[in-house]
Amino acid sequence: MHMPVVNSVRNPETGRYEFGTIFEPVRELISAADYSIANLETRLAGDSAGYSGYPGFNCPADLADEMSQVGLDMFLTANNHKRNGIPPNFCFPANN
Repeated sequence: MHMPVVNSVRNPETGRYEFGTIFEPVRELISAADYSIANLETRLAGDSAGYSGYPGFNCPADLADEMSQVGLDMFLTANNHKRNGIPPNFCFPANN
């Protein structure tokens, strides 16, 4: 998610990111489905990793809570952003 969008939903009084307003126009459509799946093209690595937009996306975890509240049941994360924030030469163990 691009930073202007992330910053637009931050509540300065609570410090929380209230993404629900973004999903409000489609809330009824999503919640009416028996099972809803979304492709989550960002990481939720937390503030310590630094929130960022393009090209290395990282959003507040509040996004997952809000997506769940509108009725999304599953988030797919196997996409081109799964390695955002991971050094290019980092190797995962073979059994991972």
